[in-house]
Amino acid sequence: MKLLSRLSPEDEGLPVAGDARLFALGLAAWREALAGAQTTALAEAAALWSTSGRGRRLLESIFGNS
Repeated sequence: MKLLSRLSPEDEGLPVAGDARLFALGLAAWREALAGAQTTALAEAAALWSTSGRGRRLLESIFGNS
């Protein structure tokens, strides 16, 4: 999958989520934003990416440490 692939390395360099609550809040906001997206194809690709191991780890790192 190419979406954000340069930003989501396999397992290297991403910090572990420091706060599970922040990750959950960020993920809920991410899903809400995708649900309201005007471009369905891109939103579907982003949703699929975010459920992949690489995508989830990146979002976990971003949201869980924000």
